[in-house]
Amino acid sequence: MWQRDDAPNQDAPPQDEARLAEFGPPVFGFVPQPRLRERGWSWFARDGVICEAQAHYWLADPSGDFAFRESPGGLLGTELRGYVFTDAIGSTGRPDEPVHAALVQHLDYVVGNHQKSRYQPGTPQWVDHGRSRRTAIETAPVEPATLTLLHVALPSVDPAEQNLAVAGVSVSTETFVAMAARIDDRIVTMVIHHADRDAIDIRLTRRV
Repeated sequence: MWQRDDAPNQDAPPQDEARLAEFGPPVFGFVPQPRLRERGWSWFARDGVICEAQAHYWLADPSGDFAFRESPGGLLGTELRGYVFTDAIGSTGRPDEPVHAALVQHLDYVVGNHQKSRYQPGTPQWVDHGRSRRTAIETAPVEPATLTLLHVALPSVDPAEQNLAVAGVSVSTETFVAMAARIDDRIVTMVIHHADRDAIDIRLTRRV
């Protein structure tokens, strides 16, 4: 059984660290930068085994202000409309095309959560709408893409090898673009809103 915890843990970073350690390295995220702050993590598990880590981020406004405020549910701010997913190989159940399968799974998840459906969840119309969205993503044109990995957290790495360009694939919808590649026995997928893409540095680094 698949289980997803979609509420990033804002108040207990040690729990995030423990689950990241349980998942094991490498885990990827955006490179450190002034406009982004790590918000927390979500997890995908099957039969009690974590097989995906999803990084969430806060996004600063153009002036660099994160505009945080307190609420009864905890700290609130502006979330980046996008995530970085790290999957264990085989987590999607599609060994024939694991990179594209991971991209489709995550892009469909992000687009589905971003859009406000006019259908009531669980109704036949809601199910059909979700299937149509998924089919459109699965059959969308696949373009070549390059993910850039910076070893900023690994000072022992030869400087000549610190910028690693990894060949991958990309699929776009009206609102989001997803890029995915296989890196170090993981599948890394970046999904980001078109409006945010030029506002941040989309290069990746090893989180752990």
